[in-house]
This record gives sequence, structure tokens and C-alpha cells, in this order.
Amino acid sequence: MEVIMKSEIVIPAALNSRQFTQFAIYNVFIRQKRWIRPVVFFILMSVFGTIFVFSEKQNSPLMAGVLFFIGISLPLVWFLSFLMNVRTQSKKSGLGKEAVLVYTVTLRESGVHILGKDGREADLPWNKVADAPRHSSMTLLYLSDVQAYILPDSCLPCSVQDVSDFIKAHLPSRS
Repeated sequence: MEVIMKSEIVIPAALNSRQFTQFAIYNVFIRQKRWIRPVVFFILMSVFGTIFVFSEKQNSPLMAGVLFFIGISLPLVWFLSFLMNVRTQSKKSGLGKEAVLVYTVTLRESGVHILGKDGREADLPWNKVADAPRHSSMTLLYLSDVQAYILPDSCLPCSVQDVSDFIKAHLPSRS
């Protein structure tokens, strides 16, 4: 069977708030591994709290309770704050329950062309694309560690495999 490679794939990326939230959680907790610091903080506060539990000083149970409370509440507040920021950013971008066209990404032999809904355009050669992992039902086209374009499977004009093969064929190999 002969595989015919397309010379261009046009992807009108329509996103909803759920997809944006999935991306944000993946990006922050899995890709950037920002879950580590709150967990380490919780463990340290728990260790110090445990030390106070076994201490024979007068206010040690109270101090242990305070440390356990701080160890649990600060990471929880951080996580809830993160979710609220994602929700706010989603609303500012005009995303709701229904998918909205946000940008159009064209994968070409020469690179990636991006057309924003505001009319702004950018042409990027493939060596400017850092990575293109798949997560959930989307392909993430990373230009840097902090900038990515979300390409939902529901917006692809061809199969997910065709898009993956096209991107893999053009991404520069990273050593």
C-alpha cells in the first residue's frame, strides 16, 4: 500500500472551555510538572506536624494542627486559584460550552501558518516548532515551553494519524 503525503493540511481550530481546561491541566501538571512543589510543601508541613505531635512541649498538638492545616490548605488554595485563572482566561478568550473558531493552523511543507480570528498571521518554519505531543483528543503544537496551539481531533480535515505523520515527517529531530 502506497502512502500519499499531503502537501498542506488546513485545520480550523474551534475550541470550547472544556478542551482549554484539559490543555491547561496537562500543560501545567504533566508537561511542566508544577504539581511537585505543592506536594513537597505538603510533605514538609506534614513531617514538621508529625514531629510536633510526638513532642512533649505544652502547645505541640496545637502547633501540629496548624502545620497540618497550612500543609493542606495552601496547596489546595493554589490549585483552586489555578482553576479559577484557567476559567477566567477561557471566558476572556470567548470560549464556552460550544466550540468557537479561535485560529486556523495550516501545516505546510515549509512550516506552520497561523491565522488568528483577529486576522493576525504568522509563518513559522518547522525548526521553530518545539514539540507536538498528543493528549486526550487533541494534538498540541508547541512553539516553546509556554506557547502552544491546540488542534482538537474534531477539527481535523483528515485522520489523526495523517496529521501525526505529517508533523513527525517535518519536525526537526531533537538531540
